[in-house]
Amino acid sequence: MAGSPARPGLETKLATARALGVDQVTGEVVSALRAAGVPSIVLKGPAIHEALYADGGLRPYSDSDVLVPAKHIDRAREVAEKLGFEKWLAGDDVPSGLYVHATDYERPGDGARLDLHWTVPEAEAPPERVWQAFAADARPLTVGGVETLVPGQAALALHTALHAARHAVLHGRSLTKPARDLQRALDHVSREDWQRALDLAEGLDALESLSAGLRVLPDGARLAAELGLPEPRSVRHLIGQGDAPRTALGLDALATQQGLRPRLRMLGRALVPPRAYMPVWFPRAGRGAAWMAAGYLWRPLWLAGRAVPSVLAWRRARQTVRSAERPG
Repeated sequence: MAGSPARPGLETKLATARALGVDQVTGEVVSALRAAGVPSIVLKGPAIHEALYADGGLRPYSDSDVLVPAKHIDRAREVAEKLGFEKWLAGDDVPSGLYVHATDYERPGDGARLDLHWTVPEAEAPPERVWQAFAADARPLTVGGVETLVPGQAALALHTALHAARHAVLHGRSLTKPARDLQRALDHVSREDWQRALDLAEGLDALESLSAGLRVLPDGARLAAELGLPEPRSVRHLIGQGDAPRTALGLDALATQQGLRPRLRMLGRALVPPRAYMPVWFPRAGRGAAWMAAGYLWRPLWLAGRAVPSVLAWRRARQTVRSAERPG
């Protein structure tokens, strides 16, 4: 117990050291992309820390989030591989189809992590439009000794809300880093910039996700009402607001697929996901072939145990949406 008072200071120092290391990697990646003719924007990490935590708050981060134009994504992947990064998880590795905005990389030599984005989560506009909007609002920030571009206040505010919306959909409304970032944005971003964030959301087909993200927190719900944002009415956001199993989201993704063959393919991937996804869902699968096999055997049983509550939650959400769509 005698050493406990020093612990917060030690945690701060460790988090700061870790962030400085990540910043060096981010600078390395941005420099390599620039040399290859690929523009980029640093989405989170140092961008959020500098804009929202400059008053001394602690905001640890452990990976580099970099957005590039979709037309350059293949070249950007080549650059990442030349820097020693290996693909850890790609959007098409996730059975639900809800994670289609980035490819995650890890570098075996130093454990550095890179999320290479071609769009941002919850923005339904074409990726080219997302890049144009974020690039138009970008501002310079030196990261790891390299001058980079980061989102301006309006784009940053929008991204924090969209990230909170995505986290609520996938994980529920627990108080986590996305919620803390959102609260910081609500405290530090001006009403004028939030209005600009709303305009950005409208242009990126992300108004409902902005509304859902803000409503994760009481202060955000008040701002959403002041901005005139309607209550979320998509099935996935209604599921995210409750305590239903996240497998209900997969049901909705399955139901929205067009055609029998795509539905069967998605169902097959849900039952037998790609190997890259298994350690994410079942961490022990990363320990070796035996644990990987055990994960594949357990997966259908795990899904079966959640089938009934998932179906019920999905049907309730669908009924709510239909009721809202009825005239009068």
